[in-house]
Amino acid sequence: MKIRACRAVAGAILGAAVTLAGCSGPDPTPIDLATLRSASFTQIFENCCDVTGGIPQWVYDYIEVSSIWVVPATRDVVFREAFLIHNEAAQAHILSEVQPIDVVLIRNESRLSGRTSDGWFSHSAVYVGGEAELRDLGVWDDPIVTPYHSEIQSGKFAIESVGDDVSLAGGHLFEADSMVVLRPQSLTRARKRQVVLDLFSNIGVPFDYYFRMNNGPALFCTELIDLVMPELDLPIQIVKGHDVILPDEVVIAALTGTVPMDFVTYIDGRRDLHTVSDAYHMAGRIVDSWPNSRPD
Repeated sequence: MKIRACRAVAGAILGAAVTLAGCSGPDPTPIDLATLRSASFTQIFENCCDVTGGIPQWVYDYIEVSSIWVVPATRDVVFREAFLIHNEAAQAHILSEVQPIDVVLIRNESRLSGRTSDGWFSHSAVYVGGEAELRDLGVWDDPIVTPYHSEIQSGKFAIESVGDDVSLAGGHLFEADSMVVLRPQSLTRARKRQVVLDLFSNIGVPFDYYFRMNNGPALFCTELIDLVMPELDLPIQIVKGHDVILPDEVVIAALTGTVPMDFVTYIDGRRDLHTVSDAYHMAGRIVDSWPNSRPD
């Protein structure tokens, strides 16, 4: 009875979320780049990102009980096509910039899951490369990688934790409205090779629907990155009593220099077009996506 009641409450909340998210506008507010560029990234993000608000704890507790079906349900609700999914120019730009072990963070408001997440970015993946890049790293013929040759040769190039488990990703990674690429600093060739092998070793690990760090073998998207590259020391926030790594916080830490990653490129998508933008433009998007976070 308790589980049934939890599902009923979570279902009602999900229905309300669909209604509210469906009413959100297609375009974010314009960014005042002149003001942003007059400040440091530390100043820009000084009041970001407050996770103490949002839904009440009791509602969160009810939803958590049913996370194993609520989370997939939010992914199944589709409002429109993602802005970059058919944008060949945007995809070509990203693929021309990425290198193995680059971290890719994604915003996708085409699905309900992207409209109910905190902040601007809602998902992450790690680029591992195609056959040529994996051969260059010296891992193509490694027994850990060989079972995935056909998937890689079919066009898959990244590893992510989403859906049911950790898996290879290809073109569907571009089901996104905006994307940023961050590059870990100062990793030796041997270390990059090990990171790639560790990523492949985690393929098949279950997705963590509860978004709890150290929740058994299950992993959520940013937790996978933390697992294979602990030297990045990604920022951990406590949200509703759980340790989590928010995608926005990863980007903020990179821009403010508190984690060893460099900004590479950012694409801001719109209907039928995209803009290759700088880190300040992206910073403005992040700040505007968090209530009460705009700098004075």
